[in-house]
Order: sequence, then structure tokens, then C-alpha cells
Amino acid sequence: MEEKYKLFEALDDVSSIFSEVNDEWTAACFEDNFSDFASFAHSIQFSVLQAFDYLQRLSELCFRLMLYAEKTNSSTEIWHEIARKNFDAKKLCIFAWYLIERGLQPDVACEDRKVGLIGSRIYISLCCLSGAQAFNIFNDYLFQRALDQLRLIRGLLSSGHLSITNNRVDIVQNTKSKNKKPFAVNNSRVKQTVFEQLTLEDGTELRYMLCDVLDSLFVFLNRDLLSSAQQCLISLAVFLQQLMQLDFSEKTSLLQCKRLSDFQRLRGFSDRSFALMHRFLDNRHAVSGVVYGRVVMPRLLFWTFENTVLPTNAHPPKLMTTYKEAMLNFIRLRIEKNSEEEIFTILLVLQNVCFRCPDRSDYRAKVASSVIEVLAYLPPKHIRDFANFLLLIGANSKVAVRGFVIEIAVPFVKQCVISLKLVARKKIELMIANKCMKRDMSSGKEISMEVDGAEEDDDCNRQKVRKKEKGKKAISNNLVRKIGLYNAILVFVLRSCNDKSPMVRTRALMQIAILLHDENIRSRLLNLSKTPMYVYCCEDEDAKKQRDDPILLRTITTRSLDARVSTRRAAIIALESLFSTLSESQQAEFLTVFQQHCRDPSLLVRKQAAESLSRLLLSFGANTNMLDKVWLTSVLPLINDREQSVVQLASKLVLETLILPALEDTTPFVWRILEAVEQEVNHRRLLLRSLLHQAKEGELTECAIESLLKKCDDLKNVNIVWMLLNFLSNVFKIDGSQAVRFWYTLNGSDESNVVGYVAEVIARCADRISEASRNQLIENFSTKLTEFGISEGHIAHVYYAFARLCNGIGDDSAGAKQMLEFNRNLMDKSLKILNNIIFHPISGSGEDLLTQENDKTAKLLVRIINSLGEAVQYSPILLSTNPKVFDIMQLIMASDVIQQQLTQIGTLCIAVSSVRPSTAAHCSDMKGFVKQQPQQTDVQQVPDCNSYEHCVSSAGFLQTSKSSNQPNNDMDGNQKASASENQECRTSQPTSHGLGPTFLRQHTVNMEVLTPAVRAQAVLAIGKMCLQDEKLAKKCVPVLSRQLLVNSNHLVRSNIVSVICDLCKRYTLLVDRHSAIVASCLKDPSTLVRKQTLMLLTHLIKEQFVRWAGQIMYRFVSTILDENKEVREYAEMCLIDVLLVQFPNMFVNHFLECVFYFNSVTHSLWSATTNAMEDDTERQDLKCSLSGFRLKNARMRLYRFMIKTFNDENKFMIGMRIGQEVYSAIVDGELNIYDRRVKALLEDCYEVLFLCFFVFKLSDIDLFLRLMHKTSNISLYRKF
Repeated sequence: MEEKYKLFEALDDVSSIFSEVNDEWTAACFEDNFSDFASFAHSIQFSVLQAFDYLQRLSELCFRLMLYAEKTNSSTEIWHEIARKNFDAKKLCIFAWYLIERGLQPDVACEDRKVGLIGSRIYISLCCLSGAQAFNIFNDYLFQRALDQLRLIRGLLSSGHLSITNNRVDIVQNTKSKNKKPFAVNNSRVKQTVFEQLTLEDGTELRYMLCDVLDSLFVFLNRDLLSSAQQCLISLAVFLQQLMQLDFSEKTSLLQCKRLSDFQRLRGFSDRSFALMHRFLDNRHAVSGVVYGRVVMPRLLFWTFENTVLPTNAHPPKLMTTYKEAMLNFIRLRIEKNSEEEIFTILLVLQNVCFRCPDRSDYRAKVASSVIEVLAYLPPKHIRDFANFLLLIGANSKVAVRGFVIEIAVPFVKQCVISLKLVARKKIELMIANKCMKRDMSSGKEISMEVDGAEEDDDCNRQKVRKKEKGKKAISNNLVRKIGLYNAILVFVLRSCNDKSPMVRTRALMQIAILLHDENIRSRLLNLSKTPMYVYCCEDEDAKKQRDDPILLRTITTRSLDARVSTRRAAIIALESLFSTLSESQQAEFLTVFQQHCRDPSLLVRKQAAESLSRLLLSFGANTNMLDKVWLTSVLPLINDREQSVVQLASKLVLETLILPALEDTTPFVWRILEAVEQEVNHRRLLLRSLLHQAKEGELTECAIESLLKKCDDLKNVNIVWMLLNFLSNVFKIDGSQAVRFWYTLNGSDESNVVGYVAEVIARCADRISEASRNQLIENFSTKLTEFGISEGHIAHVYYAFARLCNGIGDDSAGAKQMLEFNRNLMDKSLKILNNIIFHPISGSGEDLLTQENDKTAKLLVRIINSLGEAVQYSPILLSTNPKVFDIMQLIMASDVIQQQLTQIGTLCIAVSSVRPSTAAHCSDMKGFVKQQPQQTDVQQVPDCNSYEHCVSSAGFLQTSKSSNQPNNDMDGNQKASASENQECRTSQPTSHGLGPTFLRQHTVNMEVLTPAVRAQAVLAIGKMCLQDEKLAKKCVPVLSRQLLVNSNHLVRSNIVSVICDLCKRYTLLVDRHSAIVASCLKDPSTLVRKQTLMLLTHLIKEQFVRWAGQIMYRFVSTILDENKEVREYAEMCLIDVLLVQFPNMFVNHFLECVFYFNSVTHSLWSATTNAMEDDTERQDLKCSLSGFRLKNARMRLYRFMIKTFNDENKFMIGMRIGQEVYSAIVDGELNIYDRRVKALLEDCYEVLFLCFFVFKLSDIDLFLRLMHKTSNISLYRKF
């Protein structure tokens, strides 16, 4: 043969090799398994290496060996012919070994690397000959050394490709710098990367030589030589993996090459790597597990090329994704060959991936996607085997494994299960068409995952993936047989929602949320509890009893109360997905879950609840208004959240949910929600803050102004449009001309808020309005204000706009004099009207007229009083020039007390005898305040002309009036003479307003017009005056505090609380002494007063105007026991979400103090408690005690509320303080143990210790006892 002839010619060219190695060295090398290279290299020198063309000769030899092996395939005659020609093949092996070892030596030149590479080619080509193993030519160690040489060359050529150095992932790019030469990596069996200089010519030559070696390796893999050499298999797989990295790209060919010529036409090393992998996976080698384990699986797992996980702060780069896609295509090509053994190996690889996937979110999602794609290529029976495997490892003890099973279960159900159902249907249709099966299945049986038993050999295939735990295996198989594989996986996911691991629970809930988006899967999940299958799989007696309960809904709502933040957040997402399937009653019931989680301690949960509620509102808002109030009371208040990220999200949701749809008219129902916002002042404040925040962020632009101005003609939504324009005018400039035109169309008496909105817009545009229009507006505003034609709710807005138009805000402003003159005229006119309304002649005929118009007159009084309050604020000097305004405000506020006292002493005339008596619950010291006098039927017959003055002073105002020192100019001479008869009374109780005895005999007080609304407005006016004058504040604060206790009207009390809290900011020390009375409003009969007091006190405590101590603390904490649920929840929110955040130790530092106080026990160490007890003794109406065994449950509720905010350290400290200050005091006799209150205190302390320590482990209790021992109180615990 020609090939044989050329082979022997090539052997003749290097025949000196056979003569230079004697038989002794040949035998020694083979016996020592090529281990003594140093002695051999020192003794033997090969002359062929001295020739200038030795590389060409050796390359020709390799080429002829490979070509002959390719042509002759299985012939072994060549070995005998070589021996006959005195060409000992073993000596050629030794020569190749010498070259390989020479190339592997450290610190050698590039020429030696080439020599080593040609040695590897010689040996691999020689092993290509058939019978190499039989003739003792193939040696696994020598083959591994040849592969080491190839890996070393690959490292030298690897510059510019993915590499891992010092645990960092870098893409090293080639540089074209003239001063730098490319470096290459030498990583032969070492982790440290070594770089050597490599010229371009040397690099090109090494590439060609490596390609020649790969040709020989391609032919070599056609021989069955590696099946028994496991280490060689691993080394070859590792080399192929590394070879792939040289030039891998998206264009890399994955096709198989059957002929050498096809292989040689491949250009890239990565192309050749995949071709070698195809040949390597032939059955003759039985190495499918090695290739898939070493090459394919790491790419599916997104591991590095060192088979390690990326650092935590690094994410899989795009190149890794490209590798994964290539491996998926490679697997698809291998599966198409229908090799059962190889397919089973792929299945095992997928199972190993489930165990080896890193427990990181970026890995889990990518790896799960890879597994699902591979499963899509597998036959149905292997898919079912994998499903059974998932059910088995779902009970694995490793949390990461269970978590990954949950991650992969959902895409498996959505893709692979559907494909299985389709395949099953096609099979059944084919069987029916061919009449190859008996039609014995029932007509009602559903064809789904129950096709598990369609083939009898499925059990054999399942045995390959079952675990050793026979118990788990039996349960899983029984579950599948009972309910089918499809439902079994759904049940597994549902049961995982109650897994002991929070991570698994969270992932299961997230997957449930994804499944609920699919209509078919959603119906299956909802029907699980309606069939026996869920009860069977639960293996729980309680589940059997609750078979008809909505198990999915119950599970989600239970997890929404989970202690883990991530689980609660996932439960909210799942509930959002399930919301559309709930009935209307269920939706109304579970909306409270979203509402409560908008105030969750975790900002992640609050943000998720807000997002979910907003999406639900947009989805269901058009069909129902059920979500409106929930959204407004849950999402909108988040604009005041303490976390800035929550504030940003809330404002963004407001913009996207309400404002943008309203501007674009894309969602009509938002006008309904905006109408609700416009009608509630708190909602308006929150909306304003949201818009200001979005404008600051740049998300809201002036385009919104233009859109709203176009909608001003829409009469239906005109209030909403001007509300938004008013809010946006705080940020953007608005053309005031349209606001001015619209103002003249309004009726000032209209109670609609649009009057105030337009006035505010005009006020902000005042500087841009023309002079003529401004003067016209000033006249219009002045007329409406002086004629009291503005509704009381808008007077402040109109007054502000008038002041801005006049430029009269501030003492130094240009229009200050004009503003002062206007306010003086308005005050004079107001006082005259007030005198005419409140006092009128007895003989006059206008009494009946006023009686018929009492409601209208009361409204006028409210407007006048409101206007006076505004006038005083803009011109405080009027208080000193005209003090009568303050006196008459006192009179109005005290009118109910005056009415009662006048009724008691009989000074009211018959004309006003129809006035209903006051129902106020006055304090005890008011009883007998006035001695009983003979009641008269007519005012003129009253002997004591000072009776009116005496009643007024009983309210506590007029005796301190500023007008007491001013002469009464309204009394004529006769009146003065008459008044002199009672000089002592006059000097002790001076009159005001000129209301002398003669005046009172001739006039009567119109009590009907002094309604609670008028009195409440007078309180606000007095508050505004006190803010301008500290002397007035000193006189009024005690009286206002007294009125909090005795006044019967809740509107008056509510306004008094507001006034006192405002005064507290300006005159802190003045109000502080009355803090106990303010705190008593937390027990006010009116829910409005209690809630407003909570809000105001929370603000004052947070800003540290009021101390967290004494009655304020006791009453604030006891508000948790309020009978009104809304007040209780609001109090808890104020304490936990507002105050505790700023003052973390507010409960810990005062806990034991509260325990003593609530039990009414005094102690020498608790001076504050003792003082509070003394105050309670003096003033029973301020008492806030919960002492006695009857109220033990109430006290325990307060203790539990406070203890749940403690950490372990705080609980230990409370335990030690109980020992020191309670048990020690009892032992020392400071506390009388026979006192029932002390007994209750002691019992409370036992309960508190139990609450603090019942969840601790024994080691924690030991730690507590050691801490107690340090404080020398351990003996006390032993006694008790």
C-alpha cells in the first residue's frame, strides 16, 4: 500500500531514534512507568533533534501515522511489519515521552514548547494505530502527560479570552500597544497564572501545530482505548473544556464531524472542541457522564471555568449566557441521536444541577430556565421521571435544595406538563386510530398527568431517579397515583408555603402568584380543597375537617402575618393575584389585609402593599368604589412615612393612579376618587404634599397646568380642577387672568371649596395681575369681607388673597397702613353687629324676628368671629387699641355658663325662658357657686343689679379683662348714680362693653344665637389673640384648661385642645403645668376629641414640646384600651410608628413606673408616680388608674403591648429591675404584701416575667440568673 510505504519512509528519516535508545533503557522506562526523566535525559541524546528540519521530519511522521490509522482502521499487521524492519514502537514511545517532558519543564524557551507539542502529536498518532493497547503502546500516564502538554500550549494561546485570577472575573482584551507584546497564560496544574512573552510568529506556529495534534486526537478517539482509564477520561474532558475557551463565540459550530477531512476544515478551536466532544461521547468510550459532568453541567450552572461560583457582588456575564445557549443546542443534538444511555445521563445531570445550584437569586432563575429548556427536549417518560425526582427532593433537609425545587416547579408545570399532556393526547389518538388498545377507560376520566401509567415500563425508569429513603419514595408514588403528577406538583408548591424555612415559604408564595395568572392553573389551585386529593396529601386531621375551606386563600392570609418580612411581602403579591377570583364579600374582607400592611413595620412590606392596592384600584376601580376609601386611607397617608423611599413611592403612585389619568382622561373613575379627596381636608393635605414632592423630583411639569386650565369649563369637576390648580400654583406660575374672570362668577356665600381654591390662586398670582384688575379685586374683596358675604370656611383664604393684593402682609409692607385701616373698620363694624345681635331691648318687637332667624344669625356670628380672628392676626395692634373684641369673645365662649347661672338665680326674662337648660356635666365645685336667690319673673325686679356680672365672673374671664380699668362711657348720669349704690360690687366686679345695670334691665341676651358652633369659633378667635399677646395667653390658658373638664360640647372641647396645643409651641412653660388636663382629653367621651388629642400630643411629644412623663404618658399608653377600634389603632400607630422610632427607650425606661401607677401603688423610688397619685387624690376627674384584680386583663394588655417592643436585653433589664424595686421592697418591708394593691402588683410582676422569658432557651435563663447574681438579688428569686 502506498500509505504504508510512505509511513516507512518517514520512519527511515528518523531511524536514528531507534539506535540511540538501547533495550535496557526501553525496558527500564516501561517498568518505571516513565518516571525517571532526569536520568534518561542525562544519558540519552537524540541526534535527530540537531537537524535543522527536525520539526518537518517529525511532523511528516505524525501525519503518516495518523493517515495510515485512518485508512486501515482496524488492521494490526503494521506492528509486526514495524518490528521486522527493526523499528521498535516502544522506542518511539520513549522518544515521544522525552519530547513531552522536555516541553513541560519550567522556564524553557518557546522552541522547547514546540518540541513538547510535537512529542504529544507523535504519541497520540502512534496510539491511533489499531492494537496500540494490545501491543503495550498506550499508557494512561503518558497520555495524560501528552494532554498536559496540550493544556500548556492552550494556556499560552489563551490571551484575550475569559480567565479567572484571584477570584475575579475579567475579560482580558488584546492591546495593540507597540511597546507591549502579547502575554499568554501557563496554568499547567497550578492555580497561579504565569505569563510568558510570545511573539506573533511563534503564536501562529503554535496554533498550526496544535491543530495538527487535534487532528491526531480526532482519529485517536475512534479507538476504544479510554474506557478503562478513568483519569484519562477526566483529563481529556478538562482539556476539551479549556480548548473551547480559546475562540468561543456565538458563531461557534456545534455540529458533529464524521470524517477527518470535515474536521480539518473547521477553523476555530471551539468548533473542533465540540466536534471532539461528539466523537468522545461515542458508546465505545462509555464516558457520557464525564463529558456532561465536566463540560456541560458547569455551563448550565453558570460556573466559572475553574468550576467555582462567582463572587457575591458579581453577576454572570453575557459570555456565560452564550456558553449556556451553546450547551443547550449541543444537548439537543445529542438527544436527537436517541441514545437511551446518554439521555439517562442528561437526566442525571439535570438532577445534579438541582442539588448544585448556588442559593442566589441571579443563579436560581438562570439555572432553572436552563433545566426547563433541556427538559423540553427529553422524551415524555424522562420528563415524568424528573417530576417524580422533584417531588422526592422537595422533602430534602437542605433548604437550598427545597428552594430550588420551588423555583423550578412553576416553569415545569407551565411548560413541560403541558407538553406531556399534548403528547399523551396524540398517543391516545394514534392508538385509537390504529385500534391497538382497548377502550376500557371511563368517559369521564380526565386525560392529564395521569398518563404516568400508560406505559408499563415507566416504573423501571423511575427507579433510576428514586432516593434511598423508601418511606419518602412510597409517599411520593402514592400521591402521584392518587391525584396525578400535575396536581401533585401543585400540592407540593402549596404545602411549601408552610415550610419551616422562611426562604422556601417566600419562594413558594411568589410561585403561587405566578401560577395564579394562568387561568387553567388558577382553577386547579382553587379546586384543590374541594376534592379529596389535598386532604390526602396533607396527612393532617385538621385538613380533613376543613376540606371545604378555601385552602389557598387561608394559606395566603396566614402567611401575610408571618414573622419574616420577605414572606409577608410575597403573601401580599399572591393575594393580589388571587383577588380577582374572590367574591365581593371576600374582597371586602381581605382588603383590610392590604390596609394593615400599608402600616407594616417593614418598609418593603409597606411599599409592596401600596403598589398592590394601586394596581387593584386601576384594575377594579371602574366597576366598584369599594377600593376608593381603602386606597385613600392606606396609600395616600404613606406620603408622611418616615422612610424617604416610601415617600417617593407613595407620591409616584398618587401621580400615576390619580393625576396623570385625570389629565389625560384615560381613566374616568379617578374623578370619583378625586372628588372624595376634595371633600376631606386631610386627603387634600396629603395630595398637596404628594404633588409638591413629584414636582420637586421633576415628574410633574407645567404641562399639567395647561391641561387643567382647559378643563375649567367642566362644571361637574370644577371643584377638583381648581383644587389641583391651587396645589400646583405653589410650584408653577399660573396665568391669573382666568382665575380673576372665574372669581366674578362665584357666589362668596357658596360653601363649596372652590371659593377658597380660586382665592388662593389669585393670592399667588397677585404680583402678576395688572393694576386695574388688582384695584377692582381689592374693592370686590373688601366689600365681601366687610359685608360678611364669604362663607366661614373660606374667610381665611379670601383674607389672605386680599392681604396679598394690598401688599399688606407684615408691618413693613407697602400696604400695611391700608390693611390696618381696613381691619380697624371691620372690627368696629363687627363689634356693633355683635352687640346688636347678642343684646336687644326687652320691649322691642324684634325678638320674634330674631327667634325665626336664629340659624341664619348664628351663621352670621360665625363669619363675624372668624373675620375678627383673621383681622387680629394681620393687625395685632388692634388688641391694645380696641380690647372689647377680646371681652366679647370671652362672653360668647362663656355663654352656656352664664345661661345656666342666670337660670339658677332667676334673672332671665320670660322672653328667653324657653332656652333649654345646659346639659353640661360640671365639676363639683360649681355646685352652690351662687347662693339661692328668690326667683323673679322680670329682670327689672332683680334687687342685685350685679347678678349678671357675678355670673360672667363665674366663667373666669371678665374679672381679668383689660377693659376693667377703662371708664364706662356708655352710662349716663342716672345710671352712674344708680350704680353708686353698689360701689363695692362694682369695684370688685367691673362691667365690660358698657353693660351696666340699667343696660341689663332694659336688654336681654339672645342665647338662641350663641350656638355651640358660635362658641367653638369664639375659642379659635381667642386662641389667635393669645398667640399675638402673651399676657392674654397667661389669663386664658387656665380658663381654657378648666373648660376642657366642664364644657359639655365636643366641638368646643376639640377647639380648646387645638388652641392649647398651639399655645404650647409658643409658650411651652405656660402650658406645661396644664398638661395633665390636656391628657385627660384622651378619655373624652367624644371620639373626635380623643383622636384629635392623640394627633396633637403625638406631634408635641415628637417635637419635644411636651415631656413623655406623668399623666400624659399614663393616659397615652392606656389609650390602647380605648373602646373605639379606630382610636386604638391610631394610638398604636402613633406610639409604634412615630414616637418609638424617635425615642426607642420610651417604654423601657418607664415600664415599671407604669406598673406601679396602674396598680395605684406608691414607692419611695417613684416620686413621679407618688406625685401623680396625690394629684389623682385631689382631682378624681384626672385619675387614670387601672388598679384591682377586676382590671387585671386591661393592665396585661398594656404590658404585652409594651413588652413586644423590647429586645432580649430590655427584657433582662426589666426582670432585674423587678427584682430590685419590687421583690426587694417587699422583703425589706417598704411594700405591704397584705395590701390588695400590692398583691395585684406582685401578680402583675409574675406575669411580666413570664411574658419576658417564656420564649427563651435554658441558656438564656442561666444568663439572666448570672446577671441577677451580680446584682446580689438572686436570693430574692429563690425566696419567691
